[in-house]
Amino acid sequence: MKRFSMSIGWAFTLTMTWVLLLTGCATPPQQLVFDRFTEAYRLTNGTVQVTVVPQVGRVVSYSMTDGSGELIWWNPAPDLQSKYTNYGGNKAWPWPQSQWQGIWGGTWPPPPGLDGQPYIVTYADKHKLSMISQVDEKLGLQLEYQVELDQQGTGVTMRYTLIRVDLNNTLAWGAWHVTQVRMPDTVLGRIPQQQEPKVQEMMPGKAWKSVTQVAQNVLRFERDPAVSAKLGFNANRLLAAYKDWAISITMLPGTSPGEYVLDEKAQLFVTTDAKAPKTEKQTFMELEFTSPKLPLEKMGNKVTLVTRWELHHQPKATLEDWVKLAGSSD
Repeated sequence: MKRFSMSIGWAFTLTMTWVLLLTGCATPPQQLVFDRFTEAYRLTNGTVQVTVVPQVGRVVSYSMTDGSGELIWWNPAPDLQSKYTNYGGNKAWPWPQSQWQGIWGGTWPPPPGLDGQPYIVTYADKHKLSMISQVDEKLGLQLEYQVELDQQGTGVTMRYTLIRVDLNNTLAWGAWHVTQVRMPDTVLGRIPQQQEPKVQEMMPGKAWKSVTQVAQNVLRFERDPAVSAKLGFNANRLLAAYKDWAISITMLPGTSPGEYVLDEKAQLFVTTDAKAPKTEKQTFMELEFTSPKLPLEKMGNKVTLVTRWELHHQPKATLEDWVKLAGSSD
């Protein structure tokens, strides 16, 4: 592990030198150590800050500049010896998961070229960072991951693009955004206008405690702490609310157009509290979006998912306050 960390460190130091030479007068991001990773980059607009660790291809932190409002879950004790290390944070995979079976011989762990190998930074300044994955040899895909802060306020635009770089297979794929957050008190989903709510269990026989319609265009989801479960539904915004804070993730129009076969645009996944790290009482929840699947049949074909993150601070907020926020227009 020590030799791996050193080699990656040198690679990213050289990469960042090259990137900053290309960006000319752009103000570089802060470089720092995050947890066990020596090559982390912090973006800020003076209101919020986002920390990216290219060594594991993740956004690992999103908060106000004073550290308040941090709702992203970061694993305090990851199992580095397991077949897949769950660090936490936000990452991207190819969708659907069921197609991994025919290529990798199983639906877990994720394709190693896209999650498990270091990403290379291709652009970085204090507001924006772009990085690209290794090529996953069996998928023939590469993933571009871009993070860009608004000039002011709490907004962050996340762009994930899968690119066909090899013709090993020509299956249809979508981009899949997975964000692990601290277990929220309230979880809401906004249904697009002129659509009826459609919800499906994605782990048969493992139900959530309840799904209720709390406004014309808003669903509320309540989990059973004793059950690992997953839902798919037709929302275009997810909101995870806590005592005074909430994080919202909204799908943006820059996402590749197309049809969804099932109600899988938005997804929620939870594990049981029994699987929480020993240092915590609860585990995480995953807030997920997928783009439509597109046939990536030719070299250079792409599919993109674009989402917008926002932090919200409302002291003494009620459920009604969060429902109103979740259902509001973009």
